[in-house]
Amino acid sequence: MPIAQHRLAAAIACLTLAPAFATSASADESPFSQVIAFGDSLSDVGNAGVFTSGDNKQAAISLLSQQLGLGPVTPSCAGMYLCLPDVDTSLPEDEMLAAAQAQVRGSLSSVGGGWAVGGHRAADVLLNILGTEGYMEYLSAQGLTLNGVAHNFASALLPDPTRDTSTGLYADLNLLGLLLQGPDAVAQLRAGAAQAEAAGDSDTAAALTAQADALQAQIDAAPAATVANSGITGNPHPLGLGYLEASNGRADGKALYWINGGGNDLLSGFSASLTGVMSAEQFGDRVGVAATMLADGAQALADAGANYILLSNAPDIGKTPGMYAAVSQAVAGSSQAAQLADAVNAGLITQEEADAQLNAAIDATLAQASAGVNIFNSTLIADAGNIDGVLLVDQNGVLQVSIANAAALGFDAETDHTRFCYDGSGSCIEHPVYGKNGTAPDADRLIFNDAVHPTQAAQQVLADYYTGVVNAAQIAGQLPDIGVQATRSHVYALEENLVSARYRPAQTGVFVSGVFGSSDYDSNFASSVSGAPSASGDRNASVIGASYALRDNTELGFAVSRSEAELDSALSTVDSTSTNYSLFARFHYNEFFVDASATTTDVDYDRVGRHIALGSQFDGTLEASTSGENLTLDLMGGINMSGGVAHYGPFAGVTKVTADVDGYTENALAGFTYTDANGAEQDPLGMQFGEQQRRYTTLRVGAFVDKTWDNISAYGQLWYEDTTGTENDALEVGIKSMGGNMNAMPSYASADTGLFESGAGALLGLRWQAAEAIAVSANLTARPTSEHGSISVRYRF
Repeated sequence: MPIAQHRLAAAIACLTLAPAFATSASADESPFSQVIAFGDSLSDVGNAGVFTSGDNKQAAISLLSQQLGLGPVTPSCAGMYLCLPDVDTSLPEDEMLAAAQAQVRGSLSSVGGGWAVGGHRAADVLLNILGTEGYMEYLSAQGLTLNGVAHNFASALLPDPTRDTSTGLYADLNLLGLLLQGPDAVAQLRAGAAQAEAAGDSDTAAALTAQADALQAQIDAAPAATVANSGITGNPHPLGLGYLEASNGRADGKALYWINGGGNDLLSGFSASLTGVMSAEQFGDRVGVAATMLADGAQALADAGANYILLSNAPDIGKTPGMYAAVSQAVAGSSQAAQLADAVNAGLITQEEADAQLNAAIDATLAQASAGVNIFNSTLIADAGNIDGVLLVDQNGVLQVSIANAAALGFDAETDHTRFCYDGSGSCIEHPVYGKNGTAPDADRLIFNDAVHPTQAAQQVLADYYTGVVNAAQIAGQLPDIGVQATRSHVYALEENLVSARYRPAQTGVFVSGVFGSSDYDSNFASSVSGAPSASGDRNASVIGASYALRDNTELGFAVSRSEAELDSALSTVDSTSTNYSLFARFHYNEFFVDASATTTDVDYDRVGRHIALGSQFDGTLEASTSGENLTLDLMGGINMSGGVAHYGPFAGVTKVTADVDGYTENALAGFTYTDANGAEQDPLGMQFGEQQRRYTTLRVGAFVDKTWDNISAYGQLWYEDTTGTENDALEVGIKSMGGNMNAMPSYASADTGLFESGAGALLGLRWQAAEAIAVSANLTARPTSEHGSISVRYRF
């Protein structure tokens, strides 16, 4: 039906539907709107079941999305295989066209964020980001030409709106049908031949075998014919558009983008170099170009408005079971192996010596593969490390530390995970115990499912790593709040001393106070599944001060304190110590009063612990320390409305705080580092954090009251407070092993919560004039996010 095929493609191509993108279910509290992924089989959510093990077959990037509270990543061609409508050619043409259009229309309305396709090379990833026309313009600008070898064959099967063929968007449907349905037909013919042979009908068997051979020859020729007929620049979109084409050139500024690739470039390039199709130098050049293409894809997204792009390096193919099996087989069939076997037979060397030489040859060949990975990853860091919006992720490093710490992560401790896989039906050596056909099958005990892809347990390790990287800024973003709450303990103690002495004659003397309390550090991210959780902590302070009576109604003073604050949550533990220095004054004139203070605080964050979980077995804490400074200005004034002994009336106050936290770098977990190609120790888990500055302005309006009976005074304040300032913030973060790359990630969102929560506050206190020169006061204060108490002793000279 060539005419019907053409009309089908043309009708679909002319659909005048505005491209739409389905976003994952997102809680309002998440800092991200959705996860959008480009890459190869490691990120292919549509075919995750092919590339991993277990019942819950999901790619790590989809697990990350769920752990961020966004739901699973769905394919960009939801409901269609290879983005092709499933049509019944037995239907009348009009009905067939209507059914096909309905499928494409339905897919267009639910385009998911999963653009990754198994088998994709870096060029395909860039193609899917730019779209076909943009990609061709890119090649021209770079002085490159379209090279089919650099692409995944699936790109020839996916829709391409620039095709000038009889089937429009789609590859030749006859060739496509041959590729998709032909293998089953060949199998049926060969099965029929075997049955005929068993029945003694050799003529029928020969005829069926000849048909099978002829059909297989057509299948073998179909890929080259498809590329020649249809090109190789299709995209995983119902209309064959690239992401930026479908989004009118605009990226989602709140989306978390994921890009990975290069593994298939490395695998195919290294195989070609081993067989002599290309030289080692050409192999290095090819993978370098592939790395640059991935970086350029990230740059294109950043230029279009993307702010959060996770760009992964390539895992070391030299440390995979598939590469080990292939190299071992090649070495075993080499002339060197034959010569060594002859030497053993002649008694010139022992079998152990021959095996040692063969193993050395295997290791040397695997090292060549790893060298190609090093070229790719170093080029990627050089090209993408300074792109605004890009955060480089060390997938290669995580693989290496996982292999080195297999037992700690729940994998089998006795297995060399670079040599054995779970499913040996492909090109890897199946584990004799935990393999699919082993004596005790258990994929969760192995890192690799097949030749190069991780098991579901290893996918979870990767997902947890990615989640930790994304959320790290939110954990560090709590530090300014902790420092401010420590300062507040000191400022509260000053305020309580000033309140207890309000409208009294100025005094020259000294005082000491002890403060204890607790604080909540809530965040708008708190409800996301793995965002910065609700957290609380204790704090205490010891204050010592002195005052000087400048006049009967004017008192000046100085105070210093040492305070401690703690925070504990599911994802972090923070211990801090602060030293506070204040100048304060109180003044009253007739019915008016004014209290004021200026405080500078040196904060030592003695322990900043970020908890990480990798898989179901491992929990660790990455620790660091840093310091910061706060400046607090506090002013309060009011008027006494009473003409009697008691005082009561309204007051208003303002507190302005600037909190600074120095940047810091986490210490490595013992044993979770690896050595790079230059011999340097690298930490793929630890992160570095930039400086932070946050501003808070709190306005308070309320009423005060106090009354004295002999040597006992009672006083209190009730108010409403509202805090504004840096309610949303981002923080520069980077992975230590990624060459200094850093990017601003969402770190803080506390509009109307945490320290920015508005609400009522109250202070209650008692003052006892124990002697002519000695007064003791006790106070309780409650504010929207904290409660504390204090005891103060004052001695008047």
